[in-house]
Amino acid sequence: MGSRNRERRKAKQKARTSHGRARAAGSSAGFFQEERSQREQLLQVADLLVAAGVNAQLAEDHEAFAKQVEILADPPGGAGGRRVVNRSLVGWFDRVVEATWEDGWQPLDVHRMVIRQAGQRHARLAVDAIAAQMRRYAAATVDERWTAQLRGLDAAVWWERDDEWLDRWGEREGRDRAAVLADALVLLGVLHAMPRIETLCPPPGTGQGGTSTAGHGADTRILDKVRGLLAKAESTGFAEEAEALTAKAQQLMARHSIDEALLAAKQDTRVKPGAGGSASTTPTRSPRPACSTWSPTRTAPERCGRRASASPP
Repeated sequence: MGSRNRERRKAKQKARTSHGRARAAGSSAGFFQEERSQREQLLQVADLLVAAGVNAQLAEDHEAFAKQVEILADPPGGAGGRRVVNRSLVGWFDRVVEATWEDGWQPLDVHRMVIRQAGQRHARLAVDAIAAQMRRYAAATVDERWTAQLRGLDAAVWWERDDEWLDRWGEREGRDRAAVLADALVLLGVLHAMPRIETLCPPPGTGQGGTSTAGHGADTRILDKVRGLLAKAESTGFAEEAEALTAKAQQLMARHSIDEALLAAKQDTRVKPGAGGSASTTPTRSPRPACSTWSPTRTAPERCGRRASASPP
């Protein structure tokens, strides 16, 4: 075979190899693009199912609520579909917790209200949701009083991946998948139904870290620590732990000359947020009514009274 023919054959082989690589690359790109599209579609469906579940919970439609929980608990895609549902719920908590801050609530107030409306287990889930949402803010933009309340609640992100948070939480609580999803939907409903109240402390992202006014001769940090201890004493299911926490709060009150009148005056007996208002007080506004449509938008949930857009995040 002449040298010219050999060169032609090499050139053709090189062209075929390059063409094959291009086709393989295009096929791979198409596969991953299709897979990503499927995940996005599943996330949209999960968002809508969560919205339907919360609406059912707010409307006290137990049959519809159980149906949404059943569907969310067994999504298509196996473990991958389960993680998508988890991501959807993380997004919901992020937006709804943010909405409570915009409505005037502070961490201790939210904690006590959730205990009152749903119980201690849901309050523990609420503390996790608060810790996750607070990651969005630089420390310099969070008021010192806010930070003190978070410390009082031991609000911290203890899980490694957000799409595994609810699974790990369920293991801690001894709850199966369906029960965890039901807890999450109930908590979302409770948070969404909390009324808008007077804002007494800059919400996170708008304040200045390290600044606060104690007032009445008592350091606000100490007041918030006392309230945090009392909130934990109220939420624990163990009598000995509750007694120990209460005793520690009383020691701080005695050491810093804090009386119950000052504690009550600072927290306001009308459920105003400011410093862990009492969960047994009467809201200054009626709770939000159950919405006919509760939408998974990126911004805070639309207020009831108008139909919200159903576009997913």
